[in-house]
Parts: sequence; C-alpha cells; structure tokens
Amino acid sequence: MRSFYLPDLSEFTFFCFPHSVGNYTKPDQHHINRMEGVQDFSLHYIAEGSGYVELHHKKYELNKGNVFLHIPNDPMRYYQSDDDPWNIYWIQFYGNALSAFLLENGHYQSSVWTQSHASLIESSFEHLLDEIEQFNFLRPSRISALNYSVLIEFISHAIPLSAYRNLNNFEKITALLPEM
Repeated sequence: MRSFYLPDLSEFTFFCFPHSVGNYTKPDQHHINRMEGVQDFSLHYIAEGSGYVELHHKKYELNKGNVFLHIPNDPMRYYQSDDDPWNIYWIQFYGNALSAFLLENGHYQSSVWTQSHASLIESSFEHLLDEIEQFNFLRPSRISALNYSVLIEFISHAIPLSAYRNLNNFEKITALLPEM
C-alpha cells in the first residue's frame, strides 16, 4: 500500500493539487463508505481485479481499465470484490479552476468510465507517486503538473462505461448502415 497525504497548499492557487494520492495492490479489505463525500474531487483507476461503486442509487461493477470520478461532497461508496481484490490507484485533488474545467469537458457529476489507453493514466499515477515518495512535497509545482497529467490522461481517454459496453452493438449497427 502506497499512500501519501499532503498539506493544504490552496494559497498557491494551483490549477490542481492533490490532497492525497495512493495505490493499493490487492489489500485484505478495501471498503469506503462516506455518505457526506469529501471536499475534493476524487478519481480512482482500477489497474487489476474488480470491485463496485455505488453512484446515484445504482451499483456498477468495475474491472481493469475502469475509472470512477467523484465530485466534491457527493456520497461515496466503493469496495473491492472479495473474489478478485483490486489494484486501485486513487487521488483526491482540488484547484482554483477545476469545477469549470471539468464541466467544460462533460464531467459535471460523479460517474463511471473506462480508459481507451489505460497504461497512460497508470503511468501518470506512478510518476506522481514516485515524485512524492522521493521529494515529499518539496516540489509543489512538479506535483501539480503531475496531478494535471493524471487528470488530462483521464479526460483524454475516458469513454462512458455504458458506451464502452455497447461498443460492439454500435460497430454492428455502423457496419449495417451501407446496406440500409
């Protein structure tokens, strides 16, 4: 388990900065239930294994390559599968322009996604974790840039989970269009 909690540096007005970041690889138990949510944005990426997240009174099964985003103060309940514990990366972050930026990019509510290029977001998480592990919070501008890297990889390669599951049907329909 790698996890880091950083001091509040909001007075520096970074575009984004992590409050906490971590990676749990097949923990014995991982069950989070915060009915009041947290004050920051929260992004979780499943690198291996499986689990569940509950959003908007609906339960979603999560697998390798899936991501879920929580907006501030939204109820938060997620947990790993007992049969297939996950390897999960997570980050809680804040920033002076994040709400507008996420809204502009279609992320206005807590939601579930899959990544078309999962290795890129995983690599970004690893770089951020390595930076904090090596330098603590002595290079806050570098930490902010690496937080942004995680965020932009998510946004650039995010596919709504429901669209991803229906991709085969979409491709079948598209193939039939010329005949129609």
